[in-house]
Amino acid sequence: MAVKEIWLPPAGSDELHRERVTRATREARNAAKLRDHPNIVAVHDAVVENGVPWTVMRLVDGCSLEEHLRAEGPLPAARVAKRPALYSRRWVRPTRWGSCIRM
Repeated sequence: MAVKEIWLPPAGSDELHRERVTRATREARNAAKLRDHPNIVAVHDAVVENGVPWTVMRLVDGCSLEEHLRAEGPLPAARVAKRPALYSRRWVRPTRWGSCIRM
């Protein structure tokens, strides 16, 4: 299991912070409904502790994309072309936010 804090940008007001926490929690709970999908990391629960949202999810062994690129170099274009959405900027999380499946 992995327990991850959901990072939220600083909010200008308590109301905006509550709205962001509600949205993050709702999204995590919606992801939990898809836990049996073979291409989605299983999310088991979403909780809020002291105004901070957390997700409880399956632990995925792996490295960040940055670590992979340092160790192995650039990915071959043919591999990226097979699954472009997997490697697009939108879907790859920065190192500080999470891990990706070992390439």
